[in-house]
Amino acid sequence: MGKINWKSASFMLEEKRKQKVEELDQKCTTTILSRFSCVIAGKTYYFSNDNEAQKNFDKAARAFDKGLTNSLPWTAYDGGGQVTRVTISKLDFETLYLAHLMHIQDNIAKFRDTLLPKVMAAKTEADLNTIQW
Repeated sequence: MGKINWKSASFMLEEKRKQKVEELDQKCTTTILSRFSCVIAGKTYYFSNDNEAQKNFDKAARAFDKGLTNSLPWTAYDGGGQVTRVTISKLDFETLYLAHLMHIQDNIAKFRDTLLPKVMAAKTEADLNTIQW
């Protein structure tokens, strides 16, 4: 009865590994869809990045690229989380769009390039439990 069934232990570790990947993937998605910061006109604002906001970024980029507008009012949040409207110039939008893109890419890199390799290299459930978002 004291024998360890290595096949069963290996299976259990793989199941725990899959659960950890799913957990981290969900946290990555949640973080991507959350707010990110960007400095506009010397002031830090926070911007939504949910699915609707991402569509708005693409529409605004297209409008600026086609020369249809030189500025747009944009919903942002101040440091206290209060909604505010900020007028975004084309130059401000380039900064904002890059911050939006980097917010997405940095979180994907954290998941894919940093945490996922640690999950795959984990030898025990205790190792997996140390890996946190």
